[in-house]
Amino acid sequence: AASAIAATHTIPSYPALDRRLDHQGTVLLALTIDTQGNVTGANVVQSSGFDGLDEAAVSWVKAHWRYKPATRNGIAVAASARAEVTFRLTQN
Repeated sequence: AASAIAATHTIPSYPALDRRLDHQGTVLLALTIDTQGNVTGANVVQSSGFDGLDEAAVSWVKAHWRYKPATRNGIAVAASARAEVTFRLTQN
């Protein structure tokens, strides 16, 4: 299995409209990871309930997250993984 490179697994910026509307939620993604550890595909498996949050999670993960590639018999292979991205508004 591919293993996450934790330093790259940052949370996307909150979409401005969703912040104004107090939208919160968790997006569950199915990821496709290539032999270099890049996320080449991210599909929403379970929506946060808000399109803006879902779209922000998909685009951010594809652009920023990286993995140590999965290997089979010592050779890097493409893999799949699941990931959650949670958007929470904090109260001051």
